[in-house]
Amino acid sequence: MNDNNKPDLESAYTLETPEDSVRFYDGWAESYDEDFAAARGYATPMVIGDFFRRVSRPPDTPLLDVGCGTGLLAEALPHHTHAQMHGLDISPKMLEVAKSKKVYSKLIEGNVLDTLPMKDKTYGAILSAGTFTTGHVGPEGIDELLRVAKPKALFILSVHGDHYERQGFGARFKELADESVISLPHEEVFDFYNKAEGDHAKDQGCMVIFRKE
Repeated sequence: MNDNNKPDLESAYTLETPEDSVRFYDGWAESYDEDFAAARGYATPMVIGDFFRRVSRPPDTPLLDVGCGTGLLAEALPHHTHAQMHGLDISPKMLEVAKSKKVYSKLIEGNVLDTLPMKDKTYGAILSAGTFTTGHVGPEGIDELLRVAKPKALFILSVHGDHYERQGFGARFKELADESVISLPHEEVFDFYNKAEGDHAKDQGCMVIFRKE
């Protein structure tokens, strides 16, 4: 936390356990949209929304927003997707905020590092903004998402640039592609923020797009 014990990005990057994440994001839920997303010009949900519009197909339903938080990604997607979109998050308080926006047909509390409460081959698209980042989830979280994805499901995942390199995401995606578990991913670098200043203002992410085979 910062000197005022107010949640901030620097503190988010120091989280170590799922329990840390629950406490931290429960405490940030009410002010997250204003203190973080609006203040820094958080662009990731819009970038994912743009990719989804460009590459999605009618069979890519229902959608699962992994680490949905307050629902920023759902708000960035076409309105007609909300009726077929589920939000997953580890923080109950974040889910409460998302529920108030009425942008998901279902909200699920869960952790991708555990077994999720969904059946195999449930989703036609898996989207995620901000979950695969420093202090959060590494490439090991991909396996459970593949379990709940339908064959040919679309994946659009943002991964923090530094985290991508340190945690071996590239090697894991290559391994999965070599084993014909996923298609060869399309990877594209993008800026996380469009008006941030100071620490992390220039942070970049890797947008990873592929389909489950």
